[in-house]
Amino acid sequence: ALRKLVSERHPDLIVGYTYYALGPIAAAAREAGIPSVAKLFGVMYLNHLGMPKLKYWWYNYEQILAMRKRVDHYIVLNDGTQGLAALTRLGIPAGRISFLPNGMDKTWAALEVDRGDERAALGLPPDKTLLVTFSRLVGSKRVDLFLEAAALIAPELLEGAAIVIGGDGPYRAMLEARAAELGLGDRTFFTGPIRYEQVPRFLKACDIFVGTNELTNMSMPSCEALLCGLPVVAFDVAGTSETIVDGRNGLLAPDNDLPALASKIETLLAGRDLRERLGRQAMASALENFMSWDERVSKEIELFERLSGENRHP
Repeated sequence: ALRKLVSERHPDLIVGYTYYALGPIAAAAREAGIPSVAKLFGVMYLNHLGMPKLKYWWYNYEQILAMRKRVDHYIVLNDGTQGLAALTRLGIPAGRISFLPNGMDKTWAALEVDRGDERAALGLPPDKTLLVTFSRLVGSKRVDLFLEAAALIAPELLEGAAIVIGGDGPYRAMLEARAAELGLGDRTFFTGPIRYEQVPRFLKACDIFVGTNELTNMSMPSCEALLCGLPVVAFDVAGTSETIVDGRNGLLAPDNDLPALASKIETLLAGRDLRERLGRQAMASALENFMSWDERVSKEIELFERLSGENRHP
């Protein structure tokens, strides 16, 4: 199908998405004598080298085998899964990799929100410090560890807090049941899916973002929380510390260390001044370091134009 499309349209460049496309685009571009680009939205577990060998191979063998089909250039999303390190370790020259961050809507930082109104609209308590996470509710997000850590928080601090879990997915029923088992049912609020345009209002109605993602806590929700002025408490996994700097815009705990995560959350629940200072610094660091969508798209277009101009057989 791709050969037929190339013969009919005579493109200057072939772009494939995810590692599944590497074989077809490499072959079709080679046959047509034109450049090829693979766009990878992170590399999942490819750089999680601390995994047991059998588990690492099980999680990564498809991607490792696909990477043997070489293309002319790779656009790799810097989502905290450390794609640049993973690809160079597999022998791909750094000069053939564009390591680009996600674009962010930086206007979110300036958005004014009536926290009381937003909380009322979402059915959230008006007078509690809200600990929030949001994602698709699947195993790799490890939202159950958020609940387990919350259950370890000192009762006098937990009394003034509530837990907010945004999003939906196959793990929702299990998480609701686990919250009840841990005695958190009356202070845990599941909002269901949050529409994209509502995300900044949702975040700005809350106080502390908690990240427990197994892959990386440099993911979009964590970054969006920083942009909205929330300090982030997270497990320090993969490239998380590239964006969340302990003591500057959030607090980090060793991966899977539930008492440490609970302690970090307690620190922010007990210290309003610290929480607010880290929140201000979170927004400032996001505005300084994140790339707007316009900048992000321009970078990609510039790359496509350059590679198209290198057409090997004009």
